[in-house]
Amino acid sequence: MEYIFKPNLPTQPVLTDDGTHIDVNELIKYFLNPTPNPKIYREIRDGLIKNYGVSLVIYISNSCLCDISFMHSIQTIRMLLSSIGAIDIPCFDLIMVGDPQPVILCSERATNEILSERSNIWAPFFSFFKPKRQCDLASAIKAAYDLNSARRIEHTNRIFVCTDGLYSKSERNSIIKYVNFCMAKGVSVYGIGIGICVYGIEEIFPNIIYSLNPGNLLKAISKCFSDSSVNKNNKMPTLTFPQKFSNVIDNIKLAQDNKYFKELKKELNDIMVSNDAFPFSNEAIEIDSSQGRENPSTGITEMYKKDLLKGQKIFIVMCYTCELNSSESPKITPYYIDHCEEGEECIKTAIQHYGIELDIVTNYNDSISKLTQQTKEGYCDYYATWVLSGRPYEEMPEGADAGLVIQFIKVLNIFWKNGGSIVFCSDNQPFTFQTNLFLEQMVFPNGDKVSFRIGGNHPGEQILEADDSGLLEKKKTFNTKVLPSSKYERKSFANNLYQIYEGKTISFIGTGNLWDEKDFKPINDFKLLLPFVPFSRDSDGGINSIFYAGQDGYGDLLFDNSYTKFFLEMKECGTFRYVQNVSAWTAAPERSNVIYGVKPREYRLKAVIYELTGERFTDFQKPPLSDFNLVFMIDVTGSMGGSLNMATKYCIDICNALKIKMSGVAFKFGGIFY
Repeated sequence: MEYIFKPNLPTQPVLTDDGTHIDVNELIKYFLNPTPNPKIYREIRDGLIKNYGVSLVIYISNSCLCDISFMHSIQTIRMLLSSIGAIDIPCFDLIMVGDPQPVILCSERATNEILSERSNIWAPFFSFFKPKRQCDLASAIKAAYDLNSARRIEHTNRIFVCTDGLYSKSERNSIIKYVNFCMAKGVSVYGIGIGICVYGIEEIFPNIIYSLNPGNLLKAISKCFSDSSVNKNNKMPTLTFPQKFSNVIDNIKLAQDNKYFKELKKELNDIMVSNDAFPFSNEAIEIDSSQGRENPSTGITEMYKKDLLKGQKIFIVMCYTCELNSSESPKITPYYIDHCEEGEECIKTAIQHYGIELDIVTNYNDSISKLTQQTKEGYCDYYATWVLSGRPYEEMPEGADAGLVIQFIKVLNIFWKNGGSIVFCSDNQPFTFQTNLFLEQMVFPNGDKVSFRIGGNHPGEQILEADDSGLLEKKKTFNTKVLPSSKYERKSFANNLYQIYEGKTISFIGTGNLWDEKDFKPINDFKLLLPFVPFSRDSDGGINSIFYAGQDGYGDLLFDNSYTKFFLEMKECGTFRYVQNVSAWTAAPERSNVIYGVKPREYRLKAVIYELTGERFTDFQKPPLSDFNLVFMIDVTGSMGGSLNMATKYCIDICNALKIKMSGVAFKFGGIFY
């Protein structure tokens, strides 16, 4: 390093025959005794010291920390830092590529101080040696450029960048932009390769340095600064394998049906892809539980990147509205699914981060038509269907045909088996009709059926707390455990949620007579729910939501049993984020990436093929009778005389007429005589 960073700043004056500062004494001597090439100038040209400004940018990517690259990355960085620390460079910057912003660990510090064994820089430095998601090397190089521009003292500036160079085209162009800024300012930039596969640095940096053996790193760097021609290889060096293994590789290239290739391929395919391997996935925000368990409100709270599902559609079937019940909230209408008042939220605003579109209908005929529609031939228009359950009466909004419900459920089953996800939103009994009809008819890929149903009525209105064990042993808890599949790991739709509002008037999973509150009992044995996984236990101890992560080509299923919160309590604790998470989770972007090999926004499930028949559902429940008490007050004093007989007859006629015209009402009649 002494050869590379030679002393370059003179500190002592000497007499010269050219310059700008005239030495008066020497000038007088020259006039008294003229000589050729007189040395009458005095310039600082001797007593050289080092005057360098060095910025070291280190990018520790996931690929640099993998098993085969980890030791090379660590040893290369160690060799570089120990060598720089061994010489006295007066101006040193250390910049770590952060997550996502760069972090400047030191600026304009002398290396013999900041890189000493007792320096306080090492603890924060080593904290960066962990996988990252949102790293941006371009912003780190810009930070180095800004530091060089703001130097208080002029130095000979150099920037060293440690990276493996594995970037997308857009990232690479952004990095090159800032490298060019540095070069235009006269700052030399050197790319130092770390890891085993570093081909990308050749396309980014004007000067590249790489050594498979970190012990030879200084020799490689010195060649860049030597006066002699640098011995450049035509190809970037790579790992070499023993001859025996090389033969295996040759065999694989020649014949892909080679048994070694098949075994290797099988082993690689059996490796589960973890969450952090997906470029569209955002890292969950960790909170300090000692400071409370409130949902994070700052930082990147969404599960996935913005517009990940742009162009995808959710289909919402609303089987019940306030039109069917005069005592219902006027907000239980399709309008408040995609519209909200100022300062409020709705389902549409929750899902717009991902670019998802909505279609909403309130009858079975349109539902079947939409689900079987093929805007692109051979493919369904929707990736998920949300069903807002109603009552088991022969009723539908706008007087639509309720008897088509049986065919609607059949279409839903086809949609699910084709890979479509379904979210069933129920409320307290009896607002569980379509949900239970589907549970009754659904069959899993292995032929199993479920015996439980959804019913009951718990008051709710409490806050549920996160349970990362997944056991839900306590009341008022919800499941945040991430459940891996055999091929890939999926995020939980409880992502960045530590508290959730459970809703008001909620149903639960149970067995028994749905119409007998004493007979319908909650299920507490999770084995009876399989293959469903319980998501939440309400404040009364009932399991009030469950989910099934699709397998064997089938879609996901989620049963949420308090849907009025999607209209009335979207701003309650966690509801907005819960809806947003569910919309993304049911798209299963990991499945699209790993199983189907396409971008999540491009995946389309195959078309639902179904034609309407004459089949109709007729086994509706009769609405319960409403109670109505009617009291007649009659004056029976002597002055009424013969009018009493007429008044009695009119009272009887009124009672009979009411019974006929309002057969759904249970009347009780009474009289008060005075």
